[in-house]
Amino acid sequence: MRAVTTASNQPILDLPPLANSIDPDSLDQLFASSPAPDLLQFRYEAYLITVEPGHVRIQTD
Repeated sequence: MRAVTTASNQPILDLPPLANSIDPDSLDQLFASSPAPDLLQFRYEAYLITVEPGHVRIQTD
């Protein structure tokens, strides 16, 4: 969420909950499995979020 607030120049409290875009329980299950995925992509607001080991990339639509 910090990366999105930086990219959007919006306070975190002004953004909708991340759970509106991606299911947190599914994320927990996904990363609890072995081996964990090397890449996760999802859309949040007007952004494509890519999470990889060691960094997060944010792209606008």
